[in-house]
Amino acid sequence: MEKGRYQYYAIIQNPDKARFNRSFVFKNVREWTDPNGKFQAAQCLSVKPGSNGVYVVDMNDKENGKLKSGVLDRAVSGGVFPIIGPFNSIVEAIVAENKVRPLTVEQKLARAEADHAELESLRRAKGPKLDK
Repeated sequence: MEKGRYQYYAIIQNPDKARFNRSFVFKNVREWTDPNGKFQAAQCLSVKPGSNGVYVVDMNDKENGKLKSGVLDRAVSGGVFPIIGPFNSIVEAIVAENKVRPLTVEQKLARAEADHAELESLRRAKGPKLDK
């Protein structure tokens, strides 16, 4: 696989809200007839996220690659949608999304329990030293 062929845009999923699964229209052309009399059909194309919550843009697609990345760049720069990117690999996209994603209640409890266990072990380790 070529480096830089694909661009990845991750979606920051909020566990308290419905899953963000919006498609963005990047090409919308009405039907028309060219001067030679050839009928051109209407086209309405959109880019959708995959099942893993990541938009994937193939930059080797000469016809639609730049249009897709342009629409997604506009969505990222606008800041209205929970989309971050572009990233050069799927791993980078998922790691960046996990850093900024809000935690679920279960994840918060697990993190708090782990912190509590770590503090208890540190207190036990320092306990005898403080008594001297």
